[in-house]
Amino acid sequence: MPKTKKGARGSAPKNRYCIGAKLSEHKFLRLLRGLSENMPVQALAPSTHVSGKTIRATYRSLRAELASAVRIQPDRFGATGTLLFLDETLSDHGREILRRVYRSRDFRLYRKRHAPRLKDEFDERNLLINKAVRMFCAIALPLAASTADASGAMEALHLLEAIDFNLPSLRRLVEGRESDLTDNRCATDFLHAAISVQRHHFPELRLYEDFRRYLLKNPLGSEPR
Repeated sequence: MPKTKKGARGSAPKNRYCIGAKLSEHKFLRLLRGLSENMPVQALAPSTHVSGKTIRATYRSLRAELASAVRIQPDRFGATGTLLFLDETLSDHGREILRRVYRSRDFRLYRKRHAPRLKDEFDERNLLINKAVRMFCAIALPLAASTADASGAMEALHLLEAIDFNLPSLRRLVEGRESDLTDNRCATDFLHAAISVQRHHFPELRLYEDFRRYLLKNPLGSEPR
């Protein structure tokens, strides 16, 4: 009997969100929330009693998984997958959006704060997609915008300055260009939707809950379903 107790006590904690995780489910979700809330490693380590090395490794794995999740569930995460990908492949307008994000001052500051020592281009791409996800989670796109045929809305997406959170300027720009886009019904529909773009009230919670639900079905370290 004592042997059985010792074995049970020494077994790895059950974690539904990560296969083979050494972290308990509770601590793993604390790290997931930390990532969702943009919490730096130095700030998260003391409150979770998890080492900075483990947090950085977990953040890196979660960023890579999120870059896959937006392709697998395009309607989640602020419809990021719908706006960036076509048949799970980065589309032309998706590249344009990521290019704008990459060149933005906001991304430079984000990278400097959260990932000053990226290991390779793969990590940088994941960080870039993560930043785009945060931007789209922070705006409440109407249904018409998130389900439009994004490949036919190139002009509209070029005007999506909401990625810089400059919504008043977006509306003025859209209203000024609307007459030039009457032949592109999809782009026009997208522009009409873009005019009514609003900030999402709980962007961090939106990201956290979408990611948590995704990981519940597709645990870290498993094959996506």
